[in-house]
Amino acid sequence: MKATHCFILNLFLAIIWIILNREAGVFQFLLGFGMGFFILFIFQRPLSTAAYVKRIKGFVKFIFVFIFLFISSNVNVAKVIIFYPKKDIVPSFISYPVDDLSHYESLLISQFITLTPGSVSVKLDESELIIHRLNVEDIDQVIANLDKLKYLILGFIR
Repeated sequence: MKATHCFILNLFLAIIWIILNREAGVFQFLLGFGMGFFILFIFQRPLSTAAYVKRIKGFVKFIFVFIFLFISSNVNVAKVIIFYPKKDIVPSFISYPVDDLSHYESLLISQFITLTPGSVSVKLDESELIIHRLNVEDIDQVIANLDKLKYLILGFIR
């Protein structure tokens, strides 16, 4: 079964939950969606929903890790602004290779990089993404975080 069909089935199960519960609301919809996902998770083999389950699990993992990266970026930017003297701040441009990604995947990673405080996507080519960072202490750590973000995005895209 295609992932879009699985998603529609999951929405249908959520709507059935709302109808049976006789109470419409965001919490009831999310509860019904979660229960529908659990049903699709349990019956992966007979319903052929393994790809959908993998994508949803990847998306949930991405959301939690991105929230952690977002909060840690906020803390780092606040730390740099409050405690670092101006002469100790090292802004720089970083070139990140994206030649193994499709245009949509490159665009998505560039947008999520821009959402994190202290970093801005400056230019997106077919082979590289130019990023400006407020403060770069360890370039290898920055590249490792970008790789983590890339593989998390690919976890629910592919």
